Amino acid sequence: MKLQNMFQKSIDRSINGVIKVMQTDDENRRQELEEYVITRELQKHFGAFYDQYEKGVEGTTDKIGVWISGFFGSGKSHFLKILSYLLANEEVCGKKAIDYFADKFDYDPYRYEMMRRVAQTPTEVILFNIDAKSPMGKDRDAILRVFTKVFYEHCGYYGDDLKVAAFERFLDRQGKLAAFKTAFEQINTEPWETAREAFAFWEDDVTAALTQTTGISDQAARNWFNGTETAEISIDRLAKEIAEYVQSKAPNFHLVFLVDEIGQYIGDDSSLMLNLQTVVEELGSKCMGKVWVIVTSQEDIDSVTHVKGNDFSKIQGRFNTRLSLSSASVDEVIKRRILSKTETADTLLRLNYQQNSSVMRNLFSFAPGTIADLKGYSSEDEFVEAYPFVPYQFKLLQEVLVQVRKHGSSGKHLSGGERSMLSAFQEAAQQVKLQDENCFVPFYCFYDTVHTFLDGAVRRVIDRADRAAQEACLTAGGSAVVFPAGRLLDCPAPANVLYLADQGNDLPFSAQRALARNHFIHAMGEKTLVAQCRAGTGGTWDGTTENLRHGWNPVFVNSDGSEGAQALIARGAAPVRTLSSLDDLQPVQLQF
Repeated sequence: MKLQNMFQKSIDRSINGVIKVMQTDDENRRQELEEYVITRELQKHFGAFYDQYEKGVEGTTDKIGVWISGFFGSGKSHFLKILSYLLANEEVCGKKAIDYFADKFDYDPYRYEMMRRVAQTPTEVILFNIDAKSPMGKDRDAILRVFTKVFYEHCGYYGDDLKVAAFERFLDRQGKLAAFKTAFEQINTEPWETAREAFAFWEDDVTAALTQTTGISDQAARNWFNGTETAEISIDRLAKEIAEYVQSKAPNFHLVFLVDEIGQYIGDDSSLMLNLQTVVEELGSKCMGKVWVIVTSQEDIDSVTHVKGNDFSKIQGRFNTRLSLSSASVDEVIKRRILSKTETADTLLRLNYQQNSSVMRNLFSFAPGTIADLKGYSSEDEFVEAYPFVPYQFKLLQEVLVQVRKHGSSGKHLSGGERSMLSAFQEAAQQVKLQDENCFVPFYCFYDTVHTFLDGAVRRVIDRADRAAQEACLTAGGSAVVFPAGRLLDCPAPANVLYLADQGNDLPFSAQRALARNHFIHAMGEKTLVAQCRAGTGGTWDGTTENLRHGWNPVFVNSDGSEGAQALIARGAAPVRTLSSLDDLQPVQLQF
């Protein structure tokens, strides 16, 4: 059975590896809800959140702050977005959001029933990335202005200009906003929603529509239009306006602000932290559990609230619910989102494991002293869940991505959490999707995910190593046959070099092709000399052992005492111990 036919969902389907809070089209929402994995860690977090949130549904509370922390890639933005879907409980592709979670909480029917009860509470959510909504000049009241802007936009007002928003709010409370919009469009011919962006240019049209709608004089309308007030707002006034909005809705109506990356936005600015503290405090006291503020941060609240040596203990009380996400369960997410098997594949793999478990235990064994969570398959179930990957690869790739981020600016957006890991494992599986059930994904297949994020200096070392043998051969007056790992058309064309491609001359770089070309190099040569090789891993090892197995040509290895050289000699390669013996390896000069 081909690997691509083993998975319940197509390995080639589009998976959004990076969650964007503003990406809310129906198809994306459906996939996010349908494929969201409730790990053991998330079970606890959902429980802690709903236990606290239910207090505002069933009664009153002023502890309306939720602080979600987690390092880059831990899934905090995804968790925030899923909460927004569940609380709003809108229909997504013909199905209520909460209904997508029925089978995800079959381990705890009581918890799901409570979530369903909460979802029936009339709720509106305002989900946003605070940096995207922030004004250009970030001052001590920046968080207040962002909250005001997103609230006014949610109400349908123009949040980018508080004077215009206050004008619209006034007309709305008078019940005349719709009439004003109609009158303005009849006069200006452009809808108010688009024309208001250039509000200052439409004095005649605005005043005419205003006098027509409200009955005030033209002079009074122009006095207001040309007034210099900017409708600055205080935290107290904003909290009162939000409370009025909530009270104007259905009984027990809830409004939830979900703010992504608040910790990064605050940084070490104590005034912004105090601004956030006051906003949450006022909303808690005036709305008593009907308005909530849920934020995410790369740091836990204890780290952020000690900025510049100050201890804001009060805000810690406001954010009474604190959820800390890690990437510890990323393998669980990958296994369930990407690697879930069909019944036929499940049966086949179990039979395969029963027949070959002892071989696999020997193949994937680690020396004493190796990190404890680098391991092979511990059971038949683990083999079925992880195949075609090996358990140690989940932990090892996380470590690789962490080091790439740490040592190179290009990889700063890579994460060891579910974002980059999902993409890496999907892309690696795609490389071997046409293989059968006896294939494992070698670790080098992950190179494609990270190689473009390596710093230029690192890539240059790899590129030079790749060309070293070719250049040495040409310098000595020889000729070279080369299988490039990248596009054939990008290669220079020096004399005495023949470039060959096994699949096509315009294919981009691929780690799989870079490693697989070793087989062609061995198969075309009259004799093969292995200068250096690591035991059990890499393309040189794969190509050489394949050559020894099939006998394509005589294999010689530099006997440098390394484990790789000794292993190849044990498999039948001839040792080369002195430089003079290289004369015996000279093949007949290739003619071009």
